[in-house]
Amino acid sequence: MNPIEECDALAEIAKSQPDMNALAKSIGLKAVEVAERIAVSKLDGDIKDLISSGKRRIEWGRAMTRTSAPLRKEIMESIAKSDTA
Repeated sequence: MNPIEECDALAEIAKSQPDMNALAKSIGLKAVEVAERIAVSKLDGDIKDLISSGKRRIEWGRAMTRTSAPLRKEIMESIAKSDTA
């Protein structure tokens, strides 16, 4: 399972298990770690594709969740212009 599949699965499970602490405990993570993964699952598809393909790491995805939508768009445009971005 790649990191995005894990994030998407946790987001799906969270729909039926609204208690983040109980969910986290049941899978051996901290609640904040579960919340971060759920946030990554909500990112745009192009961002998630970069993580799934291995071009970017999950840590990059977590950082992207903390940026504004316009900044994410600017970052993605920069990446599209240059493979080294």
